[in-house]
Amino acid sequence: MKKILLLSLIALLLGTGVNNIYANEESTNSGSFSPKQQTENVDFSNYIAGITKEILSLWKAPAGHLNSQTILLFSIDKQGNISNIRTIVSSGSEEFDNSAIDTLKKAAPFEPLPEKFSGTSIDIKFSFDKSLNKLNNSEKAFSNRILNIDSMMIYAKEHARFDMTESGISYYSKAIKSNPENAELYRYRSLCYSSKNEYTKALNDANKAIKLAPENPYNYIAQGTAYYGMNRNNLAIESFSKAIKIDSQNAIAYYGRGIAYNKLKKYDRALENYNKAYEIDSRVVNKFVYYTDLSDCYRGLGDNKKARYYRKEADKISSERKRFECFP
Repeated sequence: MKKILLLSLIALLLGTGVNNIYANEESTNSGSFSPKQQTENVDFSNYIAGITKEILSLWKAPAGHLNSQTILLFSIDKQGNISNIRTIVSSGSEEFDNSAIDTLKKAAPFEPLPEKFSGTSIDIKFSFDKSLNKLNNSEKAFSNRILNIDSMMIYAKEHARFDMTESGISYYSKAIKSNPENAELYRYRSLCYSSKNEYTKALNDANKAIKLAPENPYNYIAQGTAYYGMNRNNLAIESFSKAIKIDSQNAIAYYGRGIAYNKLKKYDRALENYNKAYEIDSRVVNKFVYYTDLSDCYRGLGDNKKARYYRKEADKISSERKRFECFP
């Protein structure tokens, strides 16, 4: 549960991850998906990086549609062939949706799945939006050796968003070498390290970011995230509280402080912070996670009636997502 909460917090800070992997077991032919955790014994990071590179080399969003996003779900078999393409989130534009589908078909077939993977196929949830164009443009800048700080920032941040954490760290490191006084670079690299469970490195980078920009609340949030990952929850609370002192309307800081209080079984304080985060900006907190957290807190407080209510609300969201053959 700690890892799920930590990844939720990192996702809020880096932006929504666009690739989710689901394993199809060899023993099942129902088309249902196993949880993402069942792929963790195989490293798919390079494979996903390759898929993303293939797609972004072909993807060009139609003119207009500045805030459009299409999310596709599709299967890849052992040989790299794709099938079962379906739109699970439409942009509202037939042109934009069709462009995403056409790009995916052109990019396929992909490389065969990693040899160590024993399943028959995997399913990928992939989001097509303007970020792909940003990633594509910054990669072109790199290929042309235009190594300015702006292109490095875009490239590193988008790699991190696309679950390409290793390459994200690599490009943040290159950017830091060119501009060692940029606090934002250290903060984002800190979050990448936290997502890889490398919390000592994450904390070192967060501390550097704070030293360079002590007035930025997000640097303290990165520090709190690292402390939380290290099970140093009292220090995490201190960090999130410093962020809140700087920005009293920072929903992410309240959410982070809530999960730290939850870990310490201080459920009243956790509830207070979860609700404050949701009150400030309901878009920040994933509703499934929010209801699940509330259920856990009320269970810890012995209020089983409310615990069951919020668990039921979370299950409703889970059931709705499973209609699209996705897991929350």
